[in-house]
Amino acid sequence: MLKCKTMKLSIRPMQPADIKQVKEIDRQAFPTLETSLSFKKELRNEIARYIVAYEPANESRTPSVQTTNESVFSRTIHKIRMLALGPPPTKQSIVGFAGVWFMAGEAHLITIAVREAHRGLSVGEYLLAAVIEIAIEAKAGFVTLEVRSSNQAAQSLYEKYGFAKTGKRKGYYSDTREDAIIMTTDGINTEDFKNRFEQIKKNCLSK
Repeated sequence: MLKCKTMKLSIRPMQPADIKQVKEIDRQAFPTLETSLSFKKELRNEIARYIVAYEPANESRTPSVQTTNESVFSRTIHKIRMLALGPPPTKQSIVGFAGVWFMAGEAHLITIAVREAHRGLSVGEYLLAAVIEIAIEAKAGFVTLEVRSSNQAAQSLYEKYGFAKTGKRKGYYSDTREDAIIMTTDGINTEDFKNRFEQIKKNCLSK
């Protein structure tokens, strides 16, 4: 069985009060890119959805074991549905974020980033799974993304979640002119995909 180093995390929609921390993470993750997203504009973008992963106040980073059958992931998705969109508590430490655009029946993962001090704790995987869950709920046909051709670790993670290499964008990245690999899932609202996705969540993201 797969084992992932998880931490005590919650996920919710990104809010304007998060932008300062999100920009810090964005600069850490993409220090060589000439341009960055305007998060204020993106939060007003009707086709965009942004989420943040954060450590609830006064909780330790130490992974814990939960004895119930309910996964932390399932409970945090429930919080996304129930949480009002007011400003977050100031004590929340944001450790990662992701953004997805919905257009022409697809969900396009445009960015995903983790705070430098929290890498290696499966935060990126947690965010990726949340994006797929949101895309399924939005009835998108599939999820697509671009990844650097040299980023083998990210490509392996995406493949684990059902993404396959479907194309290439030559010289896509402005900093190095590196190629981007296009990766796309099969239909995410099929029973086959949903069953495989639920099994991965159970193996990797449950506590």
